[in-house]
Amino acid sequence: MMKKYFDIWVLAALIGFHFIINSNRYYLVLLIVVLIVLNKSIRSILNSLWLVFLTIWPFSRGKYYDSIIIPKADWGGGWDLTLGARILFSDILLVLIVYYLLTRRSKFKNQLLIKKYDRSTLAFLLLLVVVVAVSTIQSSFVHTSSYYLLRFIKLVLVYLIAKVVMADRLIAKKSIQVLIMILCLSIGLVIGQFINKGPLGLAVEENQALYGWFANESRDMFRPGGLYIDPNLVATWLAVFLPVGLIKGLTSKSKQYWQWIGILLGTASLIVVGSRASWVISVLMGAGGVIYAKRHFKFYYPDLIINHGKKILIVILLIFSPMIVDRMRTINYIFGPKGGATYRLNQVKMSGQYLISQPWGVGIGIFPYGSSLDFYGKQNDLQPTLVHNVLAQVGAETGMLGLVFYLGFLWFLIKAKLTEFSKTKTVFGLSMLLALSSMVLLLMVFPWFLHPKIAELFWILAAFNYSYKVQWL
Repeated sequence: MMKKYFDIWVLAALIGFHFIINSNRYYLVLLIVVLIVLNKSIRSILNSLWLVFLTIWPFSRGKYYDSIIIPKADWGGGWDLTLGARILFSDILLVLIVYYLLTRRSKFKNQLLIKKYDRSTLAFLLLLVVVVAVSTIQSSFVHTSSYYLLRFIKLVLVYLIAKVVMADRLIAKKSIQVLIMILCLSIGLVIGQFINKGPLGLAVEENQALYGWFANESRDMFRPGGLYIDPNLVATWLAVFLPVGLIKGLTSKSKQYWQWIGILLGTASLIVVGSRASWVISVLMGAGGVIYAKRHFKFYYPDLIINHGKKILIVILLIFSPMIVDRMRTINYIFGPKGGATYRLNQVKMSGQYLISQPWGVGIGIFPYGSSLDFYGKQNDLQPTLVHNVLAQVGAETGMLGLVFYLGFLWFLIKAKLTEFSKTKTVFGLSMLLALSSMVLLLMVFPWFLHPKIAELFWILAAFNYSYKVQWL
């Protein structure tokens, strides 16, 4: 057993070291040791680099550089608008992977071949990269936009590299196992923070936060964030993977009670983070997935659910109903003058004005800076942040042409994934479709398109081959 899962145990240990290592110097030594050990086991430098990259990117370890882009006196708001640039250890691994692939192209020629149904997806993606580059060049904040251009190119590289590496079914299996380990860590942290009524002060928590995130409309309601300060980030992980876990649990022949315990703990975690959008999306994807799976796969209900399912559900509702009721009771607040829906709609309106007036957009990543100068005092409740809707952000920052190419990319990506799934119609394929669909919906309500802590997840999910028959648990 230990030998069979040796690679996963090594990566689990790497995750565990995030609890105790703060120093970048020691962290670099740890990564070198893990890469050596992993390479001896897997006997592939490329696969070792990829699995370590996949394991460490959610932790965002590296060097941070903050610079003021617009002083508060220049736009009239209450704070300086800054750019938080960063050089991460995961970026270094990505550069090494690119170098390795470029110097050994012939070795991976079969994996580099573009499948016929993927050509349109990649064509629209490359056209989008060109438009993003043009929007950067003509931006009023060209240096700042250049950073976000590099960030976008990095995300595209993650997608292309993942497609090459995960063409190997074994690496695809190990990749999903790594993502599930990070999810389990997040669930454990959320529950611990909820019980503690605040962050735990661990090195693995973002910035070793000594404070928490509280609901705007209910200042005494603590919302745990797991690895992050922002609870919507961990809510995204949970909303993406809980439907996956549900389908896997219902279709698994073996009575693996730990799967169902994980699903129940994950559900509890999703409730306590208090993200209403994530609640809705998770329920929709879970219900849709169950309805489809019931028609095409055989369900295996464990005794735990058959005998105690109702009791467990009642206990969960009793424990967490106060928070659910409180979040739903204050839902009118989000449509009020200071509510989340209000400033999201305002951002979409401002994006529409940029879409009409700026042929190439204001530059990738520049909406917060441009809107602060152009709309402050003219637009109610201006929030100089990245737009909480991926279509509005792409349209405002890259213009009409960029929006068309992004929509084309999304259309052909989903079409390609449906083509892959239709070949075999496996539980794995359905699970990945649910995960990708959840992520697309979450991009419509959160500013995750370029977010340095979550954006990679969309591109990684998009890179899996949905025709694979993979028993990943």
